[in-house]
Amino acid sequence: MTTSYDLGALKQPDEVGAGRDPRDIILPQPGFKTVLANRDFRLIWSAQVASQLADKFLMFALLILTYSISRASTHGAALFLAYTFPSVFLSPLAGVYADRHDKKRLMFSTNAIRGGLILLIPLSQLVPYFAHVTWHLFLIIFLFAAVGQIFAPAEAAAIPFIVGNEELMTATSMFTSTVIVTLLVAVPLSTLAVRFLGTDSPYWIAAALFLLAAWLIYAVKTDLHARTHQAVAAKTDILYELREGISYIVARPLVRFAVVQLSLTIAVIFSIFVLAPSYMSTVLHLQVTDVYLFLAPAVIGMLAAAFYLGQYGRHFRRSRLLIGGLVSAGVTLMVMASVPYLLEQLNASWLLVSFPVVFGFIGGLEFGALFIPAFTVLQEKTEAELRGRIFGAMFTVVNAAVAIPILLAGGLIYAVKTDLHARTHQAVAAKTDILYELREGISYIVARPLVRFAVVQLSLTIAVIFSIFVLAPSYMSTVLHLQVTDVYLFLAPAVIGMLAAAFYLGQYGRHFRRSRLLIGGLVSAGVTLMVMASVPYLLEQLNASWLLVSFPVVFGFIGGLEFGALFIPAFTVLQEKTEAELRGRIFGAMFTVVNAAVAIPILLAGGFADLFGVTWVIFGMGCLLAASGVISALAGRRSPLVPPSLSTNGNAPV
Repeated sequence: MTTSYDLGALKQPDEVGAGRDPRDIILPQPGFKTVLANRDFRLIWSAQVASQLADKFLMFALLILTYSISRASTHGAALFLAYTFPSVFLSPLAGVYADRHDKKRLMFSTNAIRGGLILLIPLSQLVPYFAHVTWHLFLIIFLFAAVGQIFAPAEAAAIPFIVGNEELMTATSMFTSTVIVTLLVAVPLSTLAVRFLGTDSPYWIAAALFLLAAWLIYAVKTDLHARTHQAVAAKTDILYELREGISYIVARPLVRFAVVQLSLTIAVIFSIFVLAPSYMSTVLHLQVTDVYLFLAPAVIGMLAAAFYLGQYGRHFRRSRLLIGGLVSAGVTLMVMASVPYLLEQLNASWLLVSFPVVFGFIGGLEFGALFIPAFTVLQEKTEAELRGRIFGAMFTVVNAAVAIPILLAGGLIYAVKTDLHARTHQAVAAKTDILYELREGISYIVARPLVRFAVVQLSLTIAVIFSIFVLAPSYMSTVLHLQVTDVYLFLAPAVIGMLAAAFYLGQYGRHFRRSRLLIGGLVSAGVTLMVMASVPYLLEQLNASWLLVSFPVVFGFIGGLEFGALFIPAFTVLQEKTEAELRGRIFGAMFTVVNAAVAIPILLAGGFADLFGVTWVIFGMGCLLAASGVISALAGRRSPLVPPSLSTNGNAPV
C-alpha cells in the first residue's frame, strides 16, 4: 500500500525495480536528429509550422483590432469565446470522425477551408459599415475555429503513425516548440505587417500559409487510416465511439492525469495571454507594447524545456515532470502577482523592469515541462483506432470549466457501466451507438487519476492562458503603462520560455515523473502570476518604475517555462496511458471539456479586469494554479495516481 505518489506503480511489474535495459546502451538513442530523418514527419511538422503561424498571425491581429475599436477587455474576451466555443460541441465528434476517416484528407481539407475563411476578413473591409463594428469578426472566427476542431484531433492522432514510441517525447517536444515559436514570430511579424504592409496584410499572409500547409499534408505518403474494416466503421454509431473514447480516458489514471494537466495548463496559459497587456500596464506600469519583456523570456524558457525533453526526456518519469511543472508554475504565478506590490511597498519599483524577464523565462520552462510529457503520454498510451476520438475528447476537456469534470467525476464512474475491454472487438462496436462510446471515454478518464489530473490541469492552464491573452492589451496599457502594440515584450519571452521547456522535456523529460512535473508546473505558474500582479505596484511604491520595462520580459519567459512544463507532461500522460482504440474519443472528450472551461474564465477575466483591475485577476489565477498543484500533491500522498492493476505498458516513468 502506497502512502505517497507511488510513481513506480504506474509502470508495469517488469519495469519496477528493473535495471537499465541493455538496448539503451547498444541501440541509438532517439533524439531530434532521428525524428527529423523521417520524411513524413518533416512534412507534417512543416505543415504545423505554417498552420500555427497563420493561426497566431490571425488571432493577434484580431485581438489588437477589437481592442483598438472597443478599448475594453470584454471584447477581447468575446473574441476568444467565439474562438473556443465550437470545440465544446465539435471536438468529441471530430475525434470520432478522425478515427473513421483518413487523417491526411481531413488535415488537407481543414487547412484549405480555414485559408478561405480568413480571406473574408479583408474582403469585409470593402464595406464601410464593418470598419466600425466587431460582430462580423466574431462570426468569422467562430467558423474558423469550428473547422479547426476537425484538424486538431486528426493531427494529434497522426503522430504515432509516423514515429515510434521511443520518439514520441521528442516529436511532442518539436510540435510544442512549434506552437511556441510561431507565437513568438507571429506577434512581431503581425505588428510589422500591419505597419508596413497595411492593416489587411496579416490576413492575406495567413491565408497563404494555410494553403501551404494543405499542400505539405498532401505530400505525406504514410497511410493515416486507423480502421482496417471500413464496413464495420460505417455501421458503428458515432455516439458509441465517443463514449468509448471517454471511457478509455476515465479507466486509465495516467491518461486521465495527462488530460487534466493539459487542460489546466492550456487554461492558465491562455488566461495569461489575455491578461498580459493589462498586467504590463496596471501592475508593472509599463507600456502595453512592452509585453514582449515577459513573453520573450517565457518563449525562451519553453523552448529550453522542449529542447531538453526532446533530447533527453525519455530518461524522466512522466508523472514527476507533470507534478513538478504544476507546483512550480503555480508558485511562479503567485510570485508574479504578489511581488510587484511588495516591491512598491519597499520603494524598489525599479526592479519591476527586470521582473517580467526573469519570471517569463521561469514560467516558460515550467509550462514546457508540463505540456510535453503530458502530450507524450497520450501519444504513447493510446491505440491507433481510438487515438482520434481520444484527442478530440481531450481538446474538449481543455476548454471546459474545470469544475465540471471535478463535480461529475464521482457520479459518472457509477452511472456509466461499460466493459472497458470490449472495445477491441469491432463486432461489439458495431452494435453500440455513439453516446455509449462517449460515456465510455468519459468513464475511462474518470477512473484513472493521473489522466483525470492531466485533463483538469490542461483545462485550467488553457483557461488562464486565454484569459491572459485577452487581457494582454489592457495589462500593457494600464499596469505597465506601455503601448498596446508593445505586447510582444511579454509574449515573445513567454514563447521562448515555452520553447525552452518544450526542448528540455523533449530531450530529458523521460527522466522525470509526469505527476511531479504537473504539480510543480501548477504551483510555479501560480506564483509567477501572483508576482506579475503584485510586483509592478511595489516597484512604483519604491520609485523603481523604470524596472517595469524589463518586467514583462522576465516574467513572460518564466511563465512560458512554467506553462510549457504543464502542457508537455500532461499531454504525454494522455498519449502513454490511453489505448489506441479509444484514444480518439478520449481526446475528443477532453477537448470538449477544455473548450467549455475556457469560456467561463475568459468571460469572467475580461469582465473582472474592467471592473476591479487586471492585477487582482492575475493574482487570483495564480492562487488558483498554486492551490491546484498543492492539493494534487497532498491528495497523491493519500493514494497513488494509478493502481498497479491499471498500469499500462510504457518505458517512461510516470
